[in-house]
Amino acid sequence: MSSIRMKSKLWITFAFLVCRTLTYAQSTFIDKDPLALFNKGQELYSQKQFGSAEKVFKDFLALSHDKFLSSEAAYYIAISSVQLGQDDAETLLNDFARDYPESPRNRMMYFFLGRYQFRIRQYDKAAETLAKVDPGDLSNDDELEYNFMMGYTLFKTKKYDKAKDYFAKVKDGRDEDALLATYYYGYIAYIDGHYNEALKEFLKVKDDKKLKSMVAEYIVQIYLVQGQYDEVIKYGDVVLQDSANAGNQEVKLYVGEAYFFKKDYTKTIALYNSYQQNGTLTPHHIYQYGYSLIANQDYAGAEKAFAQLDIKSDSLGQNIAYQLGASYLQTGDKIKARNSFEFASKLSFDKNIQEVSLLNYAKLSYELNFQKEGIEAFKAFMKNYPNSEYIGEARELLGQILLAANDPKEALEIIESIPNRNEKLNLAYQKILYKYGFELYNDNKTDEAQGYFKKSIDVSLDKKLKALAYFWLGESYYKKLNYDDALENYKNFLFVAESKNTPYYNVTNYNIGYCYFKKESYTEAYIYFEKYVREDKGNKQSPRHIDAVLRSADCDFENKNYGRALSSYNSVIESNAPTADYAMYQKGMLEGLTNKSDEKIETMKELERQYPKSSFDDDAMYEVGREYLKYDKNEEAITAFQSLNYNYPKSPYFRASLLNIGLIYYNEQKENEAAAVFKNIIHEYPYSVEAKQALTALQNIYVERGQADSIEYIYKSLPNINFTASAQDSIVYRAAFTYVIKDDCNGIHDAMGKYLNRFSQGYYTTDAHYYLADCEYRNHDTDAAIENYNAVINKSPNEYVEKALKYSSELYYKKHDYEVAKNRYKQLEDIASNNQNTMLAMTGELRSDFFLKNYDGAIETATRILAMPALSSENKLETQFYLAKSYLETSKLDLALSAFEEVYRHDKTVAGAEAMYQVAYIHYLQEKYKESQDIIFKLKDDYVYYDYWVAKGFILLADDYVKLNDNFQAKSTLQSILDNYTGKDELLDVAKTKMKDIQDKENQDNTNKKGDNENETH
Repeated sequence: MSSIRMKSKLWITFAFLVCRTLTYAQSTFIDKDPLALFNKGQELYSQKQFGSAEKVFKDFLALSHDKFLSSEAAYYIAISSVQLGQDDAETLLNDFARDYPESPRNRMMYFFLGRYQFRIRQYDKAAETLAKVDPGDLSNDDELEYNFMMGYTLFKTKKYDKAKDYFAKVKDGRDEDALLATYYYGYIAYIDGHYNEALKEFLKVKDDKKLKSMVAEYIVQIYLVQGQYDEVIKYGDVVLQDSANAGNQEVKLYVGEAYFFKKDYTKTIALYNSYQQNGTLTPHHIYQYGYSLIANQDYAGAEKAFAQLDIKSDSLGQNIAYQLGASYLQTGDKIKARNSFEFASKLSFDKNIQEVSLLNYAKLSYELNFQKEGIEAFKAFMKNYPNSEYIGEARELLGQILLAANDPKEALEIIESIPNRNEKLNLAYQKILYKYGFELYNDNKTDEAQGYFKKSIDVSLDKKLKALAYFWLGESYYKKLNYDDALENYKNFLFVAESKNTPYYNVTNYNIGYCYFKKESYTEAYIYFEKYVREDKGNKQSPRHIDAVLRSADCDFENKNYGRALSSYNSVIESNAPTADYAMYQKGMLEGLTNKSDEKIETMKELERQYPKSSFDDDAMYEVGREYLKYDKNEEAITAFQSLNYNYPKSPYFRASLLNIGLIYYNEQKENEAAAVFKNIIHEYPYSVEAKQALTALQNIYVERGQADSIEYIYKSLPNINFTASAQDSIVYRAAFTYVIKDDCNGIHDAMGKYLNRFSQGYYTTDAHYYLADCEYRNHDTDAAIENYNAVINKSPNEYVEKALKYSSELYYKKHDYEVAKNRYKQLEDIASNNQNTMLAMTGELRSDFFLKNYDGAIETATRILAMPALSSENKLETQFYLAKSYLETSKLDLALSAFEEVYRHDKTVAGAEAMYQVAYIHYLQEKYKESQDIIFKLKDDYVYYDYWVAKGFILLADDYVKLNDNFQAKSTLQSILDNYTGKDELLDVAKTKMKDIQDKENQDNTNKKGDNENETH
């Protein structure tokens, strides 16, 4: 064997060498003889070496002058390109038809072009091209191929009748096209409802390896339609045992259905279970599956099956919904049971089912805390079934639901409509009044809250509740800066003996202290702050305890009880509390007042050393300079003022420090140095009070030098600024200012307006613009206020600019001009003289960035805010809220989730409701649908007053159900929103759209299965 192979290899090698020699010898001859090239091309074409043939024919065309042979060569080139499936095939065929219209080859060109278009699946073009072919020009084999291609192109364009005629000409042959034609002929008969004809053709190809898996499903289905259940089972079992049909899941359905009609439910269940491992049952089969499970007493399984159905509003639908509700009750799924009973209660086909379903729906609404729906359902039940055997149970439950109502406004209306209420119901009335007032207070609806607190106090059955109402009434007045009414209610709270059993008893001493403190009644304030401190000995490190100590020290400070004040400040300093820097600053000021200059200076320096980031550092350094100046230690004072300006260039004391340095030089007769400082102030800060004082000092220098003309030069360099007031200027302004003293905004508007019209560059223009803006702000004349605030800001720095930035930024923000608002807030942050304005500015930047969709900027600002010391809980929650929303917008879902969770855990206002919704939404985005559902149910319980977010949550719940393939529950949830939600926003439209989407999808799924099968087959 090996010797034969060796000889073969030697022969092949020899032959190869001979061929190379012959080829080399002949190449020159062939290259020069066009006819030889043509013949060579034909030879290669006949050997189906189409690529080589194409090349030779192209070489021939380059040499040939024979028109006929050139047309033949072009023909072979085009056909070779078709055979090779090249992109230019169609172009070459069309070029041939154009260049050689008289060629007899043209008649076949349409066949080849059509075949090419068919092969590349351009069926519309193929049909159009093949229609130009005369079948008489074709060989028998080509004619069969032509008929199949015509049939298939017509089939693809859904011209089934014509396609069927062409397939009929092919289907009885023996080649592969004949088998396919038989299949398509049978399929067209099938879709036309000619099942006997279709079955006959399908049976012809049922054993073909390529087609048997395709026709098996149709054969089984036809047997099923014809009611030949034994044939379905017999043939279906054969199909399912054939490994070639292992993927044909639909056959399992039809065999299972045949067993269903033969009432062999166990086998039906087994086959449907097997099918569901890789597929989803149709509604038709789900019904049979659920029915079979019930027949086999598997109620939990039946529940799951029926829950997938699109239950219709008919008699069957009412029965299924009721049975589903009962099943869900047994398995503990009360939410779904409630939805099922609600559906059944709205249908009147079976009155008994409707009655019991309504009662069950009402009871489940109560148990699941759907208070509003529960109340309405009980009221409807008592109205519709006054003689029901369940009427007593319904009345009792309605009473209980009103006592526990989470929608207090509705509950109050119902209770108030009940005449001759007993004490138990009145006690519930008091509780609901208080509860609703408290919720309104938390939602910043202070005026409304006060009304409910007062009504709760009037009922006065529960004394502890009465005390609590007094407390929150006091809080509401304090929030509105009405300290007198706040004091009255705080004291009323303390007078109720049961107040001692609340967590607010000692806190009220603290609050009363603050009321007196705000009223500058420092003696009374001290008494209550001290009461609080004495009662709070166990919490000496708590922020409120330390603040009470500080405020009592401040009261002593104001009352000149310096020794006791110093002791209190020292205790705060020693505690190292976040406010210890303020205590140290106050200590230094107190030391200055008691003529302990060295101690004051050392305390202020120690403040800067210990608390290098304190907002009081610049205040302390300024006081050091002033203290040195007070005792004529000019060099040390200059050093302190220069240090302040170097380290705190944005400090409000910057200009005052410069002025003090200039005045020190002036008093030391260093006129050149003084003049340089004064000129710097005038040119850099021309609108400031310091500039006016600097100009006066500079005038004195020039007058003393006899250089009066120099001051004129200064004036000319700043032509739009009036540093001195004329007699008329001062008189007119002082007259206008009397309205400021009287807080008469109408007078201010007229008088200051006249002043500005007369003295547009007057000495007091900045003052006039500010007082005008202040009145316009309070009178809600936004545009005018902004204009005057901007006039003040444009003359920055001045004594009003911080307030102007504070209020103008607020106004721009309210106008939704977030870009300008952000810039104003940023300016305010840069010059803020206290922590409150710093926080206000940063919060404004955060909000503005968020609404400008600058989420990265919002995240950066939020991070800075959260890093601030002594951040209030209110500011912290708002910051976390915007941080969470910014994370969500930038798809940082885990970070957003954590921040939103922090908000809703501590915030029971509308922000908390939105935060909880967003947590559910993030779970939805993360495909954690069960977790999303749990949060939505909690949202409904915890934020019952925020209908918008609860309703939005339930729309999301419907989305969860859709993702979990539970369309019935999804539709029931959406229908509940459509029936019960009364908001005037977009949610009803959203619910309608989602309901329609589900219904359209169900309709599509129910109608396109046949089309899906067609697409899978072809």
